[in-house]
Amino acid sequence: MAFAALLLLSAESAAQSLPVSVNPAFRSLLVYPESRRYEAPVLHGLDTSESIVISFDELDDNVRQLRYELIHCDADWHTENLNPAELSEGFNEGVIDDATHSRGTVSQYVNYRLTIPNQDVRPKISGNWIVRIYDEYKPDVTLLTVPFMISEETADVSGTATGRTDRSYNDWEQQLEITVDTHRARIGTPLTDIDVRVSQNGDTPRKIGMPMRFDGDRAVYAHNSALIFPASNEFRRFETVSTDYPGLNVAHINYIEPSYHFYLSTDEPRAGKDYSYDSTQHGRFTVNAADTDYPDTESEYAWVHFSLSMPELPDGNIEIDGDLTRGLTPIQRRMIYNPENRQYESSLLLKQGSYNYRYTATDIADHNLIEGNYHRTHNQYGIAVYYKAPADRYTRLLGYGVTESGY
Repeated sequence: MAFAALLLLSAESAAQSLPVSVNPAFRSLLVYPESRRYEAPVLHGLDTSESIVISFDELDDNVRQLRYELIHCDADWHTENLNPAELSEGFNEGVIDDATHSRGTVSQYVNYRLTIPNQDVRPKISGNWIVRIYDEYKPDVTLLTVPFMISEETADVSGTATGRTDRSYNDWEQQLEITVDTHRARIGTPLTDIDVRVSQNGDTPRKIGMPMRFDGDRAVYAHNSALIFPASNEFRRFETVSTDYPGLNVAHINYIEPSYHFYLSTDEPRAGKDYSYDSTQHGRFTVNAADTDYPDTESEYAWVHFSLSMPELPDGNIEIDGDLTRGLTPIQRRMIYNPENRQYESSLLLKQGSYNYRYTATDIADHNLIEGNYHRTHNQYGIAVYYKAPADRYTRLLGYGVTESGY
């Protein structure tokens, strides 16, 4: 599949996060820095000894001959046509040879694991990268696309987030102020050539315009409407680590041949209610199961049933949001209204673990209609600083920083 078509394939999921696409046969995609499991997939420095870990399952008994290739992208995640010698030391593609069958589980699957850099592939330029995974015998059919980033760490990035915004005071929004120090980057005209992007909890990054002012080599971005975000609410949580007893937010468990079924406690809208702090993983999930030291291959797959008690929306739809639906289409994320029970319902096949999720209203102006917006919400903001001079062949990622809101 040509990469232009690949971007079209992932366009629906890109509205939720970075350009991830996942073939329906594959599940439980996890992408993270090797020693920082709950952080964004970013490597800090081209010479770092750390790797990005990519883990996923295929619900099948047979091991596929999977291969991968690396693709470099600009700040908008569009491919930059570089030759392989420009991209990495050694090869720019390889074989995924770490594949393990599930053990002792009702559901049969194969867990695949890939790390980048590795002994065959070592990227040598900074920026946005996509790993395209495909079957060796069907190289034109893309099975997964997995984004990650490499920062060259030549710009120092910092930021603060507060509920005191240019439009409201400790109410429903949060506003950022960002400082980018480029004195080590050796760039031409930072006023016009620096491209700053900000994402909230891994959602689609926003492009921030010109800096408000310069303090020497320090560009300050402040009092900019693009830096004001709806605050939303803390992610909801549930745990399915045991098939013997209900975990957090699980009402009951049934085994209906051939699968386990976890029925979550019925949720209600939180908009208009008092804010309540709850420590979350900013939308992420982790695979885990009781009584095993090998959760990647000894955790069950089970149907998780969601229900949201509320009247049907006259316009718009409700989707389940979080990394648990990463790579799914809007139709797959969407809940269905059950008029008999007066609630929205949905079921997802998920691996045992600890999950974050929220309900998002789509096709209407207020996406946080269900969860509400509270200025004290703990959100995680990723700040990426890109640069491409007129004569450059690729877009560099000068630096990447993280700041968190909340009190």
